Amino acid sequence: MLSLPTSPRTARTVRGLIGAVVDAVRSVIAPASLVEPPAVETVPDPVDVLAADELPAQW
Repeated sequence: MLSLPTSPRTARTVRGLIGAVVDAVRSVIAPASLVEPPAVETVPDPVDVLAADELPAQW
């Protein structure tokens, strides 16, 4: 690998720039990989709800 005389600050800046480019390319190729799926919430079955055949007759 080519070793250039650069300061640590420059190396961090270049590394950050490369990371930004990688993220941009990844967002074009596979945008879903950057987003975490939402948590799935399950709703418990209600106990006090009547079924369709148990509803009272309308007036």
